[in-house]
Parts: sequence; structure tokens; C-alpha cells
Amino acid sequence: MRQEIKASFKQATIKAGTATLQFEVLPSAEGFTEVMKMTGGVVMLTVETEQQELDFDAEYEAEPLPLDEEPIERPANVDAETGEIYEPIEDEAYMLAEGSN
Repeated sequence: MRQEIKASFKQATIKAGTATLQFEVLPSAEGFTEVMKMTGGVVMLTVETEQQELDFDAEYEAEPLPLDEEPIERPANVDAETGEIYEPIEDEAYMLAEGSN
């Protein structure tokens, strides 16, 4: 019989070459009665964290981000941060003077 139950892993004690694992389980937990019936028998124990870990070493293909494909060309009269559109400055002397400040 296979039974899963949510438990809190509290302690591990090693004595004379044998480890004793201690878990706390709520008696109201789903599957508690079935697990209690297994007391004294041999069982297979699989322990997992509540939230499974992601395997970052596995090979995967990531979706390209929108800006990875092609750069977005913005007109020179659009503020890149705010998106505000302003009148283009066509006076070259004014542009050079403003850029030197």
C-alpha cells in the first residue's frame, strides 16, 4: 500500500549505527489512519520538501525576450523612460550647446 502524508521533520538521531527519524503529524491529516496501521512494518520512505526544487542544471530552451530579437527603434523625439513625445530640435548649434553642459 502507498500512502502520502504531510509531516514536519523534527529530528534525526544516530545511535549504534542506526538512525532514528522523528516526524510530527497532525492526527487530522489526510492519510494519518492508514500510516498508523503500518506501525511496526517495513516501509519505503521518500522525503520531499513541500515545494519541489527546480533543476537549473537540466538543459532547457528558454523563450527569447522581446528585446533579444531585434532592437526597438525609437524616434529621437521620444523620451525613452517616460515615452513623452516632444518637438524635435533641429537647431544644430542649440543641440551642441546643450550637449556640452
